[in-house]
Amino acid sequence: MHVAYSTKSVGNAQAFEYWTDLICDVYVGLDCDCSERSRFEAEIVRFDTSQFRLSEISGSAHRAVRSSKRLARSPNDDVLANLQIGGRTSIFQSGRRVELCRGDLAFYDASLEYEIVAESNFRTLVFQLPRRTFSERYSEIGSAVGHKLDGAFGLARPILRFLSEVPNASEEAGVNRAILEQYSVDLLRTAMSLVAPGRKRPTSAQTEACLLRAKHIVEEQLSDPEFNREQLALLLGISVRGLSRLFSDEKVGPSDYIRLRRLEYCRRALLDPNSTTRTITEIAFCYGFNDSAHFSSVFRGAYGQSPRDYRMAFERCR
Repeated sequence: MHVAYSTKSVGNAQAFEYWTDLICDVYVGLDCDCSERSRFEAEIVRFDTSQFRLSEISGSAHRAVRSSKRLARSPNDDVLANLQIGGRTSIFQSGRRVELCRGDLAFYDASLEYEIVAESNFRTLVFQLPRRTFSERYSEIGSAVGHKLDGAFGLARPILRFLSEVPNASEEAGVNRAILEQYSVDLLRTAMSLVAPGRKRPTSAQTEACLLRAKHIVEEQLSDPEFNREQLALLLGISVRGLSRLFSDEKVGPSDYIRLRRLEYCRRALLDPNSTTRTITEIAFCYGFNDSAHFSSVFRGAYGQSPRDYRMAFERCR
């Protein structure tokens, strides 16, 4: 049994506002934006499941953001997995970016900020599970974020093919839904192991607290072009070597983390409809870059396009 919600049920003038309210109810608290709201169309189909939430979402290009304000207003620590059925979607979290094409899957964490950019005519299957589902793999959740499972290769192929058929199978007569759901949960656990196989030792609560403080300091200091790993270590009261150990499970060192956070804020500003009058140089300098040519180079290295081309490409898909 399923229930469908579509913007076609309301007029064009109310479509985007209806959608924004709807996805906050279906998933977690999110803010959305889209330049051509009068032409926006989207749909969510929710399937009747007991062990997790399962939805299929499709529609026009738009962006959904789980900001710090949303985290405060609507706390949630569920783990979500997006399985791309059609089109393309990008997920940004914890300084990492993953692009999903048809057949790919990626995990993200509702207890942290994230951003999803969906291109036009996308279709995504979303599994939303309680964190306790991965009780034996808490430490793997963080390392799974920002890494996709490519459905074209290896063991991922049959796993993701099975998961893509869960909505149809759940509505077939004679199917044992409890068994279907349990298989799905087991496969999602396996998928997390595949996408994050290298997670090392569990970290202590003190180390986790220090790492969170380090990341908070980075967020506060990004606009300072002189801020670097040495200053971060000084503010934390530890050595540079100790800082490197602190980031040992983060896939990137402290210097790269600072650079990636600067790039992430610049990328968001380039896509922000309220920043269309700001030049690329203004945006770069706002977040700690002091050389426009260097910014363009590192941005291209991170996102595969120059800042100007990236901004124009998103404008075209709106």
